[in-house]
Amino acid sequence: MVAWNVRGLNDPIKIKETRVFLQQHGVDFCALFETRVRDHKASNVQKKLGNIWSWEDKYGFSPRGRIWIGWKPGVVSVNVVRKTEQCVMVQVASLEQNHVFSLIVVYGLHTIADRRQLWVDLREMVDNVDFPYLIIGDFNAVSRASDRINGTLVSEAETVDFSDFLMEVGVLEAPCSGAYYSWNNKGTVREAWESTGDTRKLKSVWKKLKAVKEALKRLHSTHYSQAHLKVEEFRTQLENVQTRMASSGDVELHQEEEEDLVNKLRHWSAIEDSILRQKARIRWLTMADANTRFFFNAIKVRKARNNITMLQTATGELVNTRDMIQAEIVGFYTKLMGTRAESLPSIDLYTIRTGRQLSYDARTMLSQSVTHAEIDQALFTIDDNKAPGLDRFNALFIF
Repeated sequence: MVAWNVRGLNDPIKIKETRVFLQQHGVDFCALFETRVRDHKASNVQKKLGNIWSWEDKYGFSPRGRIWIGWKPGVVSVNVVRKTEQCVMVQVASLEQNHVFSLIVVYGLHTIADRRQLWVDLREMVDNVDFPYLIIGDFNAVSRASDRINGTLVSEAETVDFSDFLMEVGVLEAPCSGAYYSWNNKGTVREAWESTGDTRKLKSVWKKLKAVKEALKRLHSTHYSQAHLKVEEFRTQLENVQTRMASSGDVELHQEEEEDLVNKLRHWSAIEDSILRQKARIRWLTMADANTRFFFNAIKVRKARNNITMLQTATGELVNTRDMIQAEIVGFYTKLMGTRAESLPSIDLYTIRTGRQLSYDARTMLSQSVTHAEIDQALFTIDDNKAPGLDRFNALFIF
């Protein structure tokens, strides 16, 4: 079970890291706070976290998705008991262990006055609970000064409501551990291009592009061929830094290092997805999702589709060796298309002259020269993530 203030979930890289975290830790139930995802986008973002999840939210109280509750239907069942502006009460049943308990998920508002209704709602929920219960979430409040490890000093007015609630209902605060895992909002081509040339302009461009291609191949081999390993490396380093932050209590000491690692993780995760998108030759349409598994599977499917392992000849014989398959394909198309003829019969001019013809306006339109504007329009509509052509350059590089 995880309760996590994700501080926004619109960024594809953050969606990917959230999904990876839930997968790596085997989470069956999660509560995500402050997603900042609008109601009409919620279902799409939730799908990107995995199709095995069911979700409950409370957009009726907030348009920014303040609380999302997710669970795996094959492992647990969840029934909503009550919703308020700042909390949701559900009944959770473990399908494997046959355990039932009540869970209150909290995301408190940001001022003392606004949170007063939260304590009233929580008392009512606790008074009417029929099962063992657990309260999790982000209260946006502290019960003692040591709960805040950075920022302004804690005043008594900030702690009194929370402390009184804990004393009145008799609940105990569970000890916490683990990393904060918070999010902070904080040329090769030129050298290759200028290294060669030719007096003939077109030949010069061809030579320059060839030099750039070789330079980019070396750059990719040296720096980007193991992008997925870089992602795992920086993800592990980030978790280690945040663990040290949690254990030492000194956030400022590691804050700069954490911010640097978050930026590196974003950078390499974007590179990894870009490489996979081009290998898969799938246009990045409305998904906008860093969905590594999807593209790995697409690459496998495309490779299998383009590989011929067996053919059946016209006589029904199965051939499965490379040489036999090649010979069969060549023979098939030779028979289909024939061989080069010494002469061809002339066309029937009478049929052409008396048959259906284009109008004068249509012939004029088809014979017009292609304008520069039309060329530019066609070129600039090519998607940046389309796979490279025969010259191994994609549209983003050229334009």
